[in-house]
Amino acid sequence: MSVSALSGVNALPGTRQQSAKTQLAGSELGEDAFMTLLLAQLKNQDPLKPMEDRDFIAQLAQFNSLSQLTQMNKTLSEMITTQSMAQASALIGKTVTGTGADGGDITGVVAGLHLSGGKVILDVAGKELPLNSVRSVTETQTDQEN
Repeated sequence: MSVSALSGVNALPGTRQQSAKTQLAGSELGEDAFMTLLLAQLKNQDPLKPMEDRDFIAQLAQFNSLSQLTQMNKTLSEMITTQSMAQASALIGKTVTGTGADGGDITGVVAGLHLSGGKVILDVAGKELPLNSVRSVTETQTDQEN
């Protein structure tokens, strides 16, 4: 039984292995792609020269790290959104000035807020004002009298 066809996958640096690296160089490698590559490597390894234990353990550790980093990134994104919502809710009833989507200035009392595309949008004088476009915040006349 000949296994030379299988061992050729990892043997020559100028063949299929290097072209796969070139294709993946500009793209983000996610969990699914990592698992696909790992399974392909296991399927195509030379049965007479199986992957050494330390190599396999290193790859599993890399997968575990990737999984944890993905979860941490998701959690941080959620925390940032929550913090932005809390920050914006403190502006309800305040007078704000900022630049609207059309490039013009918007000044008015913040009546409410909502999320759109992961960004906090303030409802000011019947118009939408992104939170990151607010330039100034002042107390409204009714807030100062109370």
